[in-house]
Amino acid sequence: MSEPDDMTNKTIVIPPWSRDTVVRYDLDGRRRFREAHGLADRFVVMYSGNHSPCHPLGTLLESARRMTGYEQIVFCFVGGGSEVATVERFADAHRLNNVKCLPYQPIGELSGSLSAADLHVVVMGDPYVGIIHPCKIYNILRLGIPFLYVGPAESYITDLIPSGLGDAPSEWARCARHDDVDLVVSHILQAAAEGRGRSEAESQLAEQFSQRRLLTQLAEVVTARPAGQTSGHATTGR
Repeated sequence: MSEPDDMTNKTIVIPPWSRDTVVRYDLDGRRRFREAHGLADRFVVMYSGNHSPCHPLGTLLESARRMTGYEQIVFCFVGGGSEVATVERFADAHRLNNVKCLPYQPIGELSGSLSAADLHVVVMGDPYVGIIHPCKIYNILRLGIPFLYVGPAESYITDLIPSGLGDAPSEWARCARHDDVDLVVSHILQAAAEGRGRSEAESQLAEQFSQRRLLTQLAEVVTARPAGQTSGHATTGR
């Protein structure tokens, strides 16, 4: 039997995509969400998504504890999972009035809740490099809202950031490692002071990961496979 040619051994990796049909920057939704939850006129640091051991929130929670004196800054945890109770217990134990916990939002209100943030937070645990891909980053990029990544340097998130995992922030991205609470606090204070708002450069980067573009690419990969070929794989990484 002859050896398969190179085409049968290829793996084509297509990144997870943003939810283009669901998520967009929604100014009216932002206002409604912030007013409904007492966030108007405050700088909102938001972690939205699964609360799980894969996304350890200890560094962010400790940062919130240290920043209780900054009345204009609030930490908003939106979502669900096994670690929601950990967040709630920590906030209760330390009597944190700058932490707000909210459940998963209806899909029709997701744009408004995500748009309500002034600084999104993306978290990945150190042991999960190469296993977990925090695909929430693509919706955040689409919104154009600055974000703070807390996690290991060996991450695809840092590949997306012009400055990598350096201490110096880019226009729209900041990074810190787990347990570096001083740096996280510094990043949040700087972001609040600068008040950059949305980033056009970030939104342009998001176009590379749009659902429309990547679904088209996936369809082209599948339909281009020669008849009878069973080797080779295409994966979205989810």
